[in-house]
Amino acid sequence: GDYPLDLTLTLNAADLIPETLPEGEGAQPATVKLRLGNSLRHLDIDTTLSGIIDASLTGSMQPLEKDLPASITLVSDKIGWPIQSAEQVQASDVSVSVDGTLDDYRIELAADVDGAQVPTTRLSLSGVANTERLSLPDIDIRTLGGSALASANLSWKELLQWDTQWALANIDPS
Repeated sequence: GDYPLDLTLTLNAADLIPETLPEGEGAQPATVKLRLGNSLRHLDIDTTLSGIIDASLTGSMQPLEKDLPASITLVSDKIGWPIQSAEQVQASDVSVSVDGTLDDYRIELAADVDGAQVPTTRLSLSGVANTERLSLPDIDIRTLGGSALASANLSWKELLQWDTQWALANIDPS
């Protein structure tokens, strides 16, 4: 059945990070707003997280279909570790998208990364994934004045198998 759906849920958390994690003591307020719309057969998703992390997850999916068609995008201006200070590593202009079905989801990721011991880096990758393998033919890393272009294939259907190729150019670690 195709059930109409219009659900909005807001969660306000005063203390989101467990005390066992770095920066887990004290208040870390966050608000999650989740909106599910359209119908159960053609589900629209619009989620925002604000507070210690600002991010949005938008898209659509068809959860009643066997091959689970989906088109989802996650975007954040800045995320890092530890979560509040991002002193060790920080990613900005983060975008992750997944589009397709269980047979092959197309995936894309792009982000600018830097940190205390991480050089300023632009990372982008694209490929396909399913229940048996991950294929990333386009990995592009720009850092230290140069580039690392790569492809990678990982399969776990029978035995774990992987294959990767790298081409490095003009990287200066000095």
